[in-house]
Amino acid sequence: MKKTIAIAVPNTGYIGFRTVASLLSFKVPGGYQLNFNLLSNCLVYEAREKLVEYAQQIGASHILFLDSDMVPPQHTIESMIKHDKDIISGLIFQRNYPFQPCFYSKARVNKNFEPTMEGPMQPEGWPTEGAYEFEGIGLACALIKMEVFEKTPKPWFFPLPNVGEDLAFCMRARKAGFKIWVDFGVDCAHTADMQIVKRSFELASKEWLSRPENKGKMIFGGNK
Repeated sequence: MKKTIAIAVPNTGYIGFRTVASLLSFKVPGGYQLNFNLLSNCLVYEAREKLVEYAQQIGASHILFLDSDMVPPQHTIESMIKHDKDIISGLIFQRNYPFQPCFYSKARVNKNFEPTMEGPMQPEGWPTEGAYEFEGIGLACALIKMEVFEKTPKPWFFPLPNVGEDLAFCMRARKAGFKIWVDFGVDCAHTADMQIVKRSFELASKEWLSRPENKGKMIFGGNK
């Protein structure tokens, strides 16, 4: 019997046509089948909670969260499944200049809920494939084993002060003993007026660092 991967797309009532095309073009790993659930008219964290509950009802083995403006490559699910991680994201970048990554080597809060967020090294040092551990990720394209939700107390996605629902989930899941990874072989396009991928960030970071007012600064790191 095939295992089910629940494809969960929280949205505001609009899903980009490129996103729809990518959903239809996913390569499905052997032994798996896909089930699609597109949920709108909810706050994002509420939509994520409901999408997980639906995935539990259908007995899914995994849930793949995909934002309505993401265009993942065809091999996304194949690649992520192969790594067999509890929580794994593709390469996701913010829509706004300088297109910073949505994955963090540090993602934590202190007792006063003051966040510490640090990004990864500059892109010149990044690998081109393989899975690497991080403390936090965005959930714009993230594959999660359903057992994570069985062992992580609810609410899974309720935001913390100064922290959105995705990183709040990561902090709760880490506390429950799960690790978080990024698949560097899955470069997801974030659609805006252009599609934001790894190359967009590489070029933007070089330009940003070349500005005189940014001399001696880091594009990432130590933000509080």
